[in-house]
Amino acid sequence: MKHIVCMAFIFGCLSLVSCSEKEDQDYSISFSRAVYILPAGESTKVEARLTQPADRDLEIPVVLSGKVEEGVDFTLSDHRIVINKGQQSGFITLNSTGGRVDDADIKIEMVAAPRNYIFGYYKSTIVHIQPRTIFAVSFEKDYYELQNELKIGMTVYVGSRKYSFPSQEVVVPFDILPSSTAIRGVHYEIIGAQDALVMGRKDAKAFTTIKVLKQENGKDIIVIKLRDTPYFLAGANNRIIVKIVRLPGQGL
Repeated sequence: MKHIVCMAFIFGCLSLVSCSEKEDQDYSISFSRAVYILPAGESTKVEARLTQPADRDLEIPVVLSGKVEEGVDFTLSDHRIVINKGQQSGFITLNSTGGRVDDADIKIEMVAAPRNYIFGYYKSTIVHIQPRTIFAVSFEKDYYELQNELKIGMTVYVGSRKYSFPSQEVVVPFDILPSSTAIRGVHYEIIGAQDALVMGRKDAKAFTTIKVLKQENGKDIIVIKLRDTPYFLAGANNRIIVKIVRLPGQGL
């Protein structure tokens, strides 16, 4: 009889442990993935999930660590993950500033689990920030003659290879230098909304177009220089001279 009572007690304890384990499992919270990728200049959502819908509104604070600086290398939508009642997941969004020139990792860790919840397998996650692409750019030549309309091309490189047909538009800004004698809006105009050479998604090079408005001796030189930015390295031809010339038979 004592043996039967002892066995019943053991089975009862095992049942309680099993229920306890099931309850912990049902109320656990975890990041969805161990690693996220944050491309340069883009954003990514980091998700935390529950094993069942939330029984109330939840807020889980997070802390960040790593050799990165918030506000310089990235921005964060919030320092807490909010999961509303009835929902099973919540998000925070990281935005890359596109300023890093090397790889870096951010560790995001959840702290202070809500009452009646435990952390699951991924209490923390890693966000890998990818470095920005640095383009080397160079005008095709250093001197052009402009008679009516001129399309100026530029070759773009990534490392030692030519870059073409980008997944998104590449915009290379330039400046019109004060040493120019031609007056913009009087003698010429830049076609387009910005002072830049643009490489479209179907282009092998970046281009800008200049159009003649008036030819006048002594006021016929346009000097263009690539603007200094951290995203582009100037190649051999970073400056060009464009001379407005008369068409055959055209008067002064």
